[in-house]
Amino acid sequence: MAKLLKVLKTLRNHWKKSTLAAVLLSYGTNYLHDKYRTTQLMRAYCEEARKYGEEPLPIGSKPRHITVILNPTSKDGKGKTLYEKYAAPILHLAGMKVSIIQTEQAGQARDLLEIMNNTDAVIIAGGDGSLHEAVTGLFRRPDADFVSTHLPLGIIPIGKSNSVARKLFTTSTTLEAERLAEAAMSVIKQVTKPMDVMRIEGERGRPVYAVSKLEFGAFRDTEETISKYWYFGPLKKRMAYIFSAIRKWPPASEIYLSYLSPCSGCSKCYVSAPPSVTPQHRRWWEVFLPRGPTKEAPPMKDYSNITNDNCGVWKEEEWLCLNLDIKTKNVESEELTEEAMTVNILPSDCSRTNFIHQGVSRQNEEISTPNTGCRKIHARVLQLTPSVQEGEERWYSVDNDNYEVQPVKVELLSKKLYMYCRQ
Repeated sequence: MAKLLKVLKTLRNHWKKSTLAAVLLSYGTNYLHDKYRTTQLMRAYCEEARKYGEEPLPIGSKPRHITVILNPTSKDGKGKTLYEKYAAPILHLAGMKVSIIQTEQAGQARDLLEIMNNTDAVIIAGGDGSLHEAVTGLFRRPDADFVSTHLPLGIIPIGKSNSVARKLFTTSTTLEAERLAEAAMSVIKQVTKPMDVMRIEGERGRPVYAVSKLEFGAFRDTEETISKYWYFGPLKKRMAYIFSAIRKWPPASEIYLSYLSPCSGCSKCYVSAPPSVTPQHRRWWEVFLPRGPTKEAPPMKDYSNITNDNCGVWKEEEWLCLNLDIKTKNVESEELTEEAMTVNILPSDCSRTNFIHQGVSRQNEEISTPNTGCRKIHARVLQLTPSVQEGEERWYSVDNDNYEVQPVKVELLSKKLYMYCRQ
């Protein structure tokens, strides 16, 4: 008892050193625990991948050829190290032929996908911006309709923003190694999911394509300034939104929006199926061969008697808003039964407190917080025209890539892209 009292007295007299020691001990314990978990997880994933690699190939077939487009500057220059440490060993153990192309400049992934051939799949090792470049290049091809459904894309989430990957590899783990390893295993297991794509065409330049969102307004502008407040350390995100709310309030913009509401099928948009054609025999002697059983096609739903007065009718709205974003179902938290994009409009009467709270919440990479107080619109095609003063520079954020603000037409391409996902 006397020794315990002596220890407590020493801790009380040197409470600053004791507190520092406790913090360092706690940090060291958590670090060693995470390192041990990472080692065990990687061992399990590598063993699973090795089983795929040991399976014999069918006679005459070749190993799958995977092309990896790696952005080495992602995650503040850590992207290449993360890929080589947690994803590359799994892909190689699975017995696949892996070709790696490191990008050296912006837009290179887009240029590569416009001409890429002779590969079974493409993996983007980067974030939302790298994926956006690849998808844009893929859909700019003259054979995009064929290639987009026959050349699946994978994503190794090593970027700062990985909103699409969070939906494809939903997991509660905090270990980055597990997320990267799971993304690599999805390519090996060949589990794919159809994804929506937005076609964005402005008055100038070629169209671009997005799988996540288009954003314009105060949230996007504030996030561009976060790096300027580096001296606040972990509080820099919060301080950026606080200063944005203090300096100019409300930072509202006028927008003009016209759109077509989604339609699940009606007599207006119904297109009859082409008549079936009986295949002609290519050899004269085939007429003497017995015919196999004929399979009847499943009955098609008849939309000719369904009436939808809103189908094909353009609706127009004008808003004074703080922020506007257009999201696909790939990242939208709301479950939609119709094929549509979701337009979230944050009106100008939003309070400073609500603006700061939402801005800080959306910076959390693990949580997708829906905007409160937003007006939601569902559309399959829309025209967006923001009001910009002469000489003012404003920018869109399209999957975290910046584009000059101009009137744009956004069209939904439903389930036009296949991406690897968690089983």
